[in-house]
Amino acid sequence: MAGPELRRLCAALPEISPGVRCPTGEARITAGARLNVGHVIHAVAPVFPAYAPEEAERLLEQAFLSSLLLAQEESVHAVAIPALGCGLFGCPVEVGAHAALEACRDFSMGQGPKPEVHFVLYKSSELRAWLTATEAVTTPLSNQRTLHMPSSAARLVPTPKCD
Repeated sequence: MAGPELRRLCAALPEISPGVRCPTGEARITAGARLNVGHVIHAVAPVFPAYAPEEAERLLEQAFLSSLLLAQEESVHAVAIPALGCGLFGCPVEVGAHAALEACRDFSMGQGPKPEVHFVLYKSSELRAWLTATEAVTTPLSNQRTLHMPSSAARLVPTPKCD
């Protein structure tokens, strides 16, 4: 679909050091190539075995947050975010879910209009982890009510896997 064109757009991003166009924990934006979307936000998750666990989780949360801030800066109305780092990069899905939802919570507290956030989760284990993390990340209030993230902060929808 987007292959060569998206690769060309990524290669056009400025290098900040030799071979690095986007450092771990940050995000960059390009046109959508042939993906039938206006933009693609490229976020770099940490390779978990290469970092101490706390640092890896911090960098992952920063990658999610950087994506959301960039979407807001570019006036993107909706974003679809996968389980960053939870595949080849070795992040435990529970850690990824927690980092994603912490980033959404932090982002939702900022100023300005927020894009609608959709987590694209292909496995039932990912969905379960995101639902569990949602409960852990919401903040209980003193009168036993729960402060829920705004609807613009996150929406969990199981997505069929497309090959």
